[in-house]
Amino acid sequence: MVFSAGGTMIFSGPLQPSVLGSAIAAAKIFLSPELEQLQSALHERMRHFRGECARLGLNVLPSETPVNFVRVGAAERAIAVCRRVLDDGFFTNIATHPAVPRDGAGIRVLINVKQSLDDITHVVQSFVRALSAVD
Repeated sequence: MVFSAGGTMIFSGPLQPSVLGSAIAAAKIFLSPELEQLQSALHERMRHFRGECARLGLNVLPSETPVNFVRVGAAERAIAVCRRVLDDGFFTNIATHPAVPRDGAGIRVLINVKQSLDDITHVVQSFVRALSAVD
């Protein structure tokens, strides 16, 4: 069974130093009081993103994670919106068929604690401008 379904178990190699260093740093954070502060800051940013999207009428799928999906529609429209948002300086990630239904393309926006509330407000405003420009 391992030979037919466990290829990654057979062919995996040792952890690279950068991966090991990241794991150690993450473990230190998880074992420290800093974890609660980081989680609180992340949740604040997630709420802010959702609030700004709701206020400005963006179609964002429900999510309890820092990964958000702004539904755009046709793949071509999503590509154009993603390009305009990138031109404004915001890196996002497009999702098109077959990852999502046809005409259900959208853009993933990831929220993290390194973003300020102003950063989040600006990316939402960039989406609004981009969506109106490609209509």
